[in-house]
Amino acid sequence: MTSSLSQESLIKAYDHGILSADGPNFELAQETVSSLAENPERARLLPAQVVYFAIKAAGLSESHEVLKLITTDQWTRILDYDVWTGDVVSQKKIFQWLMELKEVSSELLFERFRELEEEYQVETLCGLITAYSKDEMEELSDAVQDQLVALPGEEIFYAINTDDNEIRNAAMSLMETLISSDMAFALSALSYATWSIKNENVALLKQFRDARLEEDGFVTAEERNRLYQALDVKAFESKWKLDVTAALKSTSKEVFLDRALAVHAEDHVLHESLKITFLHLCNTLASASDHTPDDLESMKKILAHIKGYLSIALERLAGDSTEHAAHILKSVHPVQLYRYTHTLILQSKATFLNSLESADAKLAAKLIGFLHTHRFGRMLDALDRHFLAEWGLQKCEIIKGIFNRFPMIPTSTEQDRIRFKMVASVYDLEQLKSILDREGHSHEHS
Repeated sequence: MTSSLSQESLIKAYDHGILSADGPNFELAQETVSSLAENPERARLLPAQVVYFAIKAAGLSESHEVLKLITTDQWTRILDYDVWTGDVVSQKKIFQWLMELKEVSSELLFERFRELEEEYQVETLCGLITAYSKDEMEELSDAVQDQLVALPGEEIFYAINTDDNEIRNAAMSLMETLISSDMAFALSALSYATWSIKNENVALLKQFRDARLEEDGFVTAEERNRLYQALDVKAFESKWKLDVTAALKSTSKEVFLDRALAVHAEDHVLHESLKITFLHLCNTLASASDHTPDDLESMKKILAHIKGYLSIALERLAGDSTEHAAHILKSVHPVQLYRYTHTLILQSKATFLNSLESADAKLAAKLIGFLHTHRFGRMLDALDRHFLAEWGLQKCEIIKGIFNRFPMIPTSTEQDRIRFKMVASVYDLEQLKSILDREGHSHEHS
C-alpha cells in the first residue's frame, strides 16, 4: 500500500510536469560571450538572464571579459539565478563566482563584492567568519589561537569556521583582497559576519530576490494561473484567423514559428523583443512547474514547449501564410497565442473526460474539476489510481502524457516502451485529438 507521504511526493512530481527531450530546437544561449564582449554597450542593456545563459554556456573561465563589463544590476540578478539552493544561499556557489573574479584581478573581485547588496555580502560571510579583539583572542585556547588570522597591527583577528578547504581558501582570498583594498570596508564586513543573525538576513535577502525574479516572470501562483485560463476561441479566431480550413488540413510536421520569424529576419528590434517575451513566458511556466532559474536543461525544454505551442497557434490561424503569421506575431502578445493553443488542447481533454461520465459521473466531475483548476499532479495521480488496471499500462501512460502539464504524444510503442514528443504542430495537435477521440469513444461503448 502506498503511504500518503509517498503519494503526495508522487503528486508533486507529476505537478512539476514531465518535459520530453523530443521537441523543437531552442538554443538557450541566444548570445555568446564573444558577441557580448564585442559590443559592451549592447550587452549592458540585455536582460541579465540572457547574459547568464551565455556565461553558463561558455563556462566561467571563458567569460572573464563579460564579468568585467556587466552592470551591478546584471551581476546581482546573475547571483539570484545561480547561487541559491531552495531558500538559502550556497556559500560554495557564490565563492565559485567570486574566485573567478579573482582570476581576472583582485580589483575586480573587490569592486564586484563591494557593489553587492549588503545582504548578499553578509550572507557570503555570515557564520563563516568570526572576528575577535586582542583581549578576546587571548581568552581562547592555544589550538584555536593557532587558527586565527591577524589583521595588520594585530589588534583584530578572525577565524574561518569551516572544514571545507575550498570554501576556507576562497574566504581567505576574499578577506585578503578586502583588507588590501579598503581596510574600513574589510572591518565592516568582519563586523557584519560576526554579529549578523543568519536566518534574519537571508529572509530579507530572499524578499529582495523574489521581487527581482517576479520582474523576470517568476510570478505568484495567482498570476501564473492566468496563463492556463481558457480564452474565447471563436472570438479570437474571428479576429485573427485567415482561413477557417487551411490549417485544419495541414499534415506538415515543420515548426511553423521558425518560418514566421524568417519573414521579419531583418527586423532586429522585433526579434529582440520576442526573445525577451519568450524568456519571460518561460520563467512564468518554470515558476508554475517549480523549476528554478539555474535548471538550465529544464529551461531549455520549457522554451521548446513554448515554441511548439506558438507554432500551433500561428499555423491554425494563418494556414500556410507565413506573411499573416508574421503579422500576428507583431500584433498579438505571445501569451495570448500560448493560451489559444492551451485552450484548444483543454477542449479536447474536457471532451475525453466527459466520455467517462457514463461509467462514473462522480469521478468524471472530479477529474474535470482538476482539469479546470490546473491541478496537473492530482489529475495524473487519479488517472493512475482509477484507470491503470482497466486501461492497461500503455494506454494509461499515453493518456497521462496528454494530460501532463507539458502535453506529449507517443511517437512509438515498441516492446512496452513508449517514446513521447512535445506537441509542436497542427499535425501533432490533430494526433492528440485523434487519440482522445478514439479512446473516449471506446470507453463510451465498452
